[in-house]
Amino acid sequence: MRRWLLAFLLAATPAIAAPVLIARPDVAPGVAAFPRLRAVPADHAAARINAALAAGDRRVRAIAASCGHWTRGVAVRARGPRYLTVLARDSWYCGAYPDTDIVALTYDLGSGAPVNWAGLLGPRVVAAAKLDTAGDGTRVGAAVSAPLARWYARAALAAPGVPKACAPVLGTAGLGFQLWIDARAHGLGIAAAGLAHVVAVCGPSLVVPAAALRAMGAKPTILAALAAARP
Repeated sequence: MRRWLLAFLLAATPAIAAPVLIARPDVAPGVAAFPRLRAVPADHAAARINAALAAGDRRVRAIAASCGHWTRGVAVRARGPRYLTVLARDSWYCGAYPDTDIVALTYDLGSGAPVNWAGLLGPRVVAAAKLDTAGDGTRVGAAVSAPLARWYARAALAAPGVPKACAPVLGTAGLGFQLWIDARAHGLGIAAAGLAHVVAVCGPSLVVPAAALRAMGAKPTILAALAAARP
């Protein structure tokens, strides 16, 4: 039944042309810029996304200028047909110690709005959402989810470089997660959000397979989105 429903959703999803992305010059030495969607007249969704990406570039330009030791890499993890995901990985050394963080941005290409993970994954997976502040000051949504937290704790503790001492951190009630559609890895990207520097090693970036999401009771819409996503 689920396979039939997934096939139906894929067939019923309106065809959307693959978005054309235009690379932008680095905002500063070693600090990559977000790409932009090619402008199309009356495409208000693309204009909204481009405005948000431009604002992200301005934020990191300002903080990199004040820091002096900031680097950023940007990768497109999904480019349609329904969603666009860009993932920034930041490294900096502006204080007593070096630090790293990610900024995961996923937009609905139909509306231009950031993805509502609670709505896309469904209440059986995401119980609530909260805002977290990334290293560059970006306010990003963090999903609070018991099933994702259980999956993440098991997978993170089995990941290279994550010590077993991270178990209490990963078992923290209400731990939030940055999420993104990852067409390259064929699943849902996930990383623990808001961890202090001393326990940052406990929050690696991982990918939840579609089969695991299905077992959690995720809505068919996210499974269809992952199946259709283009790298």
